[in-house]
Amino acid sequence: YLPPQAEAQAASAQASPKTASKEPIKLELPNDPLDLAPLRQINLDADLNIAKAQFKTIAANAINVKLKGKKGLIKVENVSANLLGGSVALQGSADARGEVLKVDLKQNATNISADMDLGEYIHKFALQGKTQLNTQLSTEGRSIKTLADNLQLQSDFAMLDGKVTGGNASALTCEGIALVNGESISTSKWPQETDFEELRGQVKMKGLSIDNTAEIKAAKLRLNGEGNIDLNRMYVDYGLTTYILGDLGHEACRYNDKFANVGIPIRCKGDLNGIDAKFCLPDKSKLGDMAKELAKAEAKRKATKELDKVLDKHLGGEENQSKDAVKGLLKKIF
Repeated sequence: YLPPQAEAQAASAQASPKTASKEPIKLELPNDPLDLAPLRQINLDADLNIAKAQFKTIAANAINVKLKGKKGLIKVENVSANLLGGSVALQGSADARGEVLKVDLKQNATNISADMDLGEYIHKFALQGKTQLNTQLSTEGRSIKTLADNLQLQSDFAMLDGKVTGGNASALTCEGIALVNGESISTSKWPQETDFEELRGQVKMKGLSIDNTAEIKAAKLRLNGEGNIDLNRMYVDYGLTTYILGDLGHEACRYNDKFANVGIPIRCKGDLNGIDAKFCLPDKSKLGDMAKELAKAEAKRKATKELDKVLDKHLGGEENQSKDAVKGLLKKIF
């Protein structure tokens, strides 16, 4: 059911130029009323089972499709398959019995080996890893535009043993530390990818506005992310806070205990079609607050050290319960 490969590649090359435009994008959806009559005429009771199927390089098995449709109510009782090392399942309905079309969908994917290109405009970025994904979606409307405007979506996801290609979180963290320390560092030759052990997060979508929170755990970094994607304007404003867990491989960002609980801020901001390696940069507006936190932590460490010396002088050098109690009380006061 596919055109010959050479024809498909030629058509794709004509439709999608390799170089994305840098002009700002504005999403405009059609607002013409949908014709719901064809949906109301469907009379369907289908149960399809396929043992094995192949779509290009993706092999699937145990494919099941169970659909029912009558008088404008179409129920997706089950669409499921085993593929890419895991399984996917979908249930939902489309209700065209009233004046507006109502859609409800529920989806889950387990242990899918994903390699996701993030699209034509974010062409340098991709996600790879073993994926778990649970999504619930609902909307209603008389046109494509109103269906999009009324969209409500929540998705919880996790990826294990994967990578983000197109950006290096260690490089951005090193640049932030170097700025705080008044040093310079060039990371232009660092690999543009971030390996991680675990990525977890949640996506909430209301209309065409997407709010996302995420946490990435890597061997030497932990990243917390939070921000928004506005699909009406195709604009991103996303903040990352990185915490150093070990040596990142450069003198300018050598591991130091004082950085252990202090987050280095990174900001990703701009048009979706302008995303490249410089799209995310250390957030200079917050680096001053970070420097204050470091100074405060260092002052507290020195004060604690001096307090220990005084207590050792007056209470003796050996540890005991009474001495520990006095230390604990005085440290709370100071």
